This record gives sequence, C-alpha cells and structure tokens, in this order.
Amino acid sequence: MPWRESLSPARMERVALVAPVESCREMLAEVSLSAAVELDLPYTPGDGPEEVERAAASAAVSGPVAGLVGWVPNRALPALTATLAPLGAGVVPLAHPRGLQPPTLLTSPGRARLSRTLVDTYGTVPYADVDPSRLAALAYVVMFGMMFGDVGHGVILVLVGLVLRSGRVPRLAKLERAWRFVTGAGLVSVVFGALYGEAFARPDWSRCCGSSRCPAPSR
Repeated sequence: MPWRESLSPARMERVALVAPVESCREMLAEVSLSAAVELDLPYTPGDGPEEVERAAASAAVSGPVAGLVGWVPNRALPALTATLAPLGAGVVPLAHPRGLQPPTLLTSPGRARLSRTLVDTYGTVPYADVDPSRLAALAYVVMFGMMFGDVGHGVILVLVGLVLRSGRVPRLAKLERAWRFVTGAGLVSVVFGALYGEAFARPDWSRCCGSSRCPAPSR
C-alpha cells in the first residue's frame, strides 16, 4: 500500500446488499467472513455465531428479495461483488445521505500499530481527515530522545528493542510490537546524548574519552 494512501482513512461507499430471501443468510455469512461491510442494523451487533440470524431477521424484504444497507471501503467493492455473485446476491452503490458521516476505517494492516493506539487515546480520526499516527510516532520518538538524551542509556534502549523484536523472552511477547518505538527512541537518545555530551548521566564523558583519569561526577 502506498505510504500516502496509508496516511488517510479509506474511502467508504454507501451500498445495499441484496439477495434472494433464501440466500440472505449465506450472503451475510460471506459478508461476515470478509469483514468488509459495516451494516446499518437496528441493534448493536456482537460477535457470536447467532449474529448472522439476527442480521437476516433485520433485512428489509420486498417480494423474493431481501436487502440490508451499510458501508464498504471503496477498494473492497470488486472483491465483495465477486464473492457474492455465486449466491445470486449483489452490491448496489447508493448515494451518500446528506448529513450522515461515513464511518472511519483507517488503513492499518494487521495488528494496530502502537502509534495508532496512542492516537486513539485522544479520539478517533474523523472521516476524510489525515491519519496522524505516523507523524505522531515520529514526534514521540524525537521528543523522547531530546528529553532523555544519553548515549549510554540510549544504547541500552536499542538493545532492549532488539530483544523485544527477537521474541526470545516469552514474558515480553506482549510488548513485541513496541520494539520499533523502543529502538527508535534509543537511537535518537544516542544522537542527542552525543550532542549534549552525556553518557550514563556523566556530563563530562566527552572530555575524558581516551583518558585514564576522569573527574568524578558532580553531585
């Protein structure tokens, strides 16, 4: 996925899912597996196996056809249409209702990035706005390095980040996705520590490097 596209939420399309009444449950089962549609349902959906039956019971029926309305990412429309075609079902694009805000679907593949989790603590990015999670990650790392500028401690953070990435410590498995942040923060700390002339809280290390006699740290 191009990095520019990943900065903003996915474009959403308003659609109607229509199918013969006898195929409505099969259609909804396929939709559930695709995880590509946010249906407008008269209740708050859960994640149990009975949800397909509940959604089918909520479908609008007109003669032999049943239908539901929802939102689909624009890029997922072709695949969804091809998946539903063998069932005799279809996806019908609809006009966006005035005053109705499409749901936000951010383009973070796989598990959510740590930076996305940090941004979400302040609120969900409104639809069509720029996703600031990548910029926020860079800002967090740089600010941490500026405040924690220390060559020695930065190297330790880099090593910790590499250990997290290796996955060799089972107790730290839940923190594996934080390895980029920890490693990046460590590298920036090393850079600013070199600029500050500080290592392991010794502000005089750069003056006594290579000398057998270093002054004691000031208290």
